[in-house]
Amino acid sequence: MNTEYKILWIDDSDDFYDSAYPIIEDIVRKNHMNPQIKYYQFFDEFQTSELEHFDLDTFNLYDQIVIDHALSGTTGDKIIRDLRSRNIFTDIVFYSSNYDRMVGEIKEGSQLDGVFFAHREDLSRVVDNVIKKNLKREYDIANIRGLIMDSTSEFDYIC
Repeated sequence: MNTEYKILWIDDSDDFYDSAYPIIEDIVRKNHMNPQIKYYQFFDEFQTSELEHFDLDTFNLYDQIVIDHALSGTTGDKIIRDLRSRNIFTDIVFYSSNYDRMVGEIKEGSQLDGVFFAHREDLSRVVDNVIKKNLKREYDIANIRGLIMDSTSEFDYIC
């Protein structure tokens, strides 16, 4: 299993990021992985650095995307449409201090598969739940791979 857990984080509030970063980093470590967090303060900066030179293989190396819903100049529903239109299906955690408004705006227009919502104060719990979901999927795949290898090994022996 990959021991790195890569998070792309976009938030236009350095203060919130600076206070939440150590907590999220600690959560990743408690799940027995090494955190690799890439941070952008502005969505425009992220678009220029990541999306304009878009490479699906490189981009899909992120395990989770954490985004403040109300960024300067854009909102979460636009971000989801942009990412999903490029076939980026990485889990996204949107957070906001105005939770009800965020959920209402996103539910009205965009694909919600792999999208999770958090109140700003509850971000660490939701990020942890998404990490645990990804770990469970990884373990399930490893178990299936083991069963297949066991079956094929027995078949090879019989042949």
